[in-house]
Amino acid sequence: MGEKGLCQVKLVTRGRPAHGSLPILGDNAIMRLVRAIGKAEELINEFNRGIKLPSELMDAIRNSAEVYLEAARASGLNLTLSDFERVVGTVSFNPGVVRGGSKINMVPDYAELELDMRVPPGVSPSQVINYLRSGLSGAADVEVLDTSEPNYTSPNESIARLVHEGIERVLGTTPKPIIVTGATDGRYFRLGVYRLLFMDLGSWRWPMHTMST
Repeated sequence: MGEKGLCQVKLVTRGRPAHGSLPILGDNAIMRLVRAIGKAEELINEFNRGIKLPSELMDAIRNSAEVYLEAARASGLNLTLSDFERVVGTVSFNPGVVRGGSKINMVPDYAELELDMRVPPGVSPSQVINYLRSGLSGAADVEVLDTSEPNYTSPNESIARLVHEGIERVLGTTPKPIIVTGATDGRYFRLGVYRLLFMDLGSWRWPMHTMST
């Protein structure tokens, strides 16, 4: 019934080059980036403590956590329901790609991190970006790579109720609305229309069927 938004940014640090045998003459951009990454994680954790989720999505968030937990346990991972509730309901933090330096015997003057974050409904990527820029001022530059707003169809909309009733009647099972943590094409089609995505909850496959009105 919905999905988290996309918030991908690049953290950039700059230093001063020098020969690796005399690092005190330089300013190591990689070390600056290491400190900036730690600070960025602190800022996101701080931001998450102030998030207020739409009350109508609380059941969907718990359903989502249960689905992901079941798959995790099948893989032998020792995680809890609250772990997944936190992941679904907060801004996630994944440093994905790091680049920096040109030679082992040189103090690097440039380093960058590509940071992937997923934003829950009730939060805008711009809020996260502005929070990072403010908190990392003087430590790292924050450049935007890609964003999309979190989106969902209210469980109170007629399409949600009709689909729920149809699944119960035809399949004899009670469907569980969930919030998908990854981005889907549904974010493009939900502009101005109500949209639901049907998923195989018994696997990690992404949506196979959609319905809109």
